[in-house]
Amino acid sequence: MADGRPKILFEGHKFWQHLAERKSKGEIANGPEFYATDHSDIVYPNWTKQYYLGGAAEYQRLEKAILIDRDSALLSTSWGMFQILGENFSVVGYSSVEDFVAAQKQSEANQLKAFIGLYPTPNRRGFHSSSICALSIGISLPEATMDHAIRRIITT
Repeated sequence: MADGRPKILFEGHKFWQHLAERKSKGEIANGPEFYATDHSDIVYPNWTKQYYLGGAAEYQRLEKAILIDRDSALLSTSWGMFQILGENFSVVGYSSVEDFVAAQKQSEANQLKAFIGLYPTPNRRGFHSSSICALSIGISLPEATMDHAIRRIITT
């Protein structure tokens, strides 16, 4: 983004899921139903693009969600140029969602490293292109394009 922050997209249906999961584990006092009426723009049970604001305004939605539950909010946000959901932090090599978010904020190189973590190689778990699309909103690069991008970055 123009202000130097990475692009994000806050996903209210994911927030609902993470709140419900944390409530069921006894990690938080209230589940998503408790917040849905007063915060219907960030807590909803089914995917919809109705509440997307885009750009810097997505940070306002994220901040509002953080006031409810920080972990669930970060897990429910897609980060960086490849829009990898925070809930996939361990898949892309981070020990916590906080570490993942800090790295995404630090540089585009870290965003690329996270994306490469989704890409299949002989030394990584076997994700195929449909897994990449499922794990990172908006990514549908043909395999040849991704191969080229990785080679170019590795050799420069």
